[in-house]
Amino acid sequence: MLKCILIKRKLYDYLDDSLSETAKLKVKNHLDACHNCREQLSQIKTILDLAGQKNIPQPKGEFWHNFKIDLDRKLNDRLVGPLSLKPLPRFSLKPALAYAVLSVFFLAIAASLYKFPHPAALRLAQNDDELIEEAIALDELGEALELDHDEDAYLEEVDLFLALEQA
Repeated sequence: MLKCILIKRKLYDYLDDSLSETAKLKVKNHLDACHNCREQLSQIKTILDLAGQKNIPQPKGEFWHNFKIDLDRKLNDRLVGPLSLKPLPRFSLKPALAYAVLSVFFLAIAASLYKFPHPAALRLAQNDDELIEEAIALDELGEALELDHDEDAYLEEVDLFLALEQA
């Protein structure tokens, strides 16, 4: 019974001659032994022969193109739902209010720069003497901020760095 179900699934391919040789041989051997499957095969042959005698007009390529588009649209509507575009809310900030907010923003930046002045930008030393002068100046700034730096140790590190660089 189970074998008949599997064979009946292959009968159309058997008639169409699209089975592999081994599958075709298995179906033929089963058909020789099973009367029900042979009867099913003869019914399928009769139906296909009658359908082949009918003159059914073939639709043009445009039909299939439109059919595919309509099918895709209907599937999308069914699966996702209709697409509804909602307008985005308008930017409701009035220009005068925008200018006021920008003015307050820039005033806050200016006040913070005035209250907390930033040290002048450090420039790059052009030679070794300028580098040492900058290091001493930075060290003096560090002492003014009560940082614990030993000036001699710092200069020794600079001398060591210069000696390594020359080597």
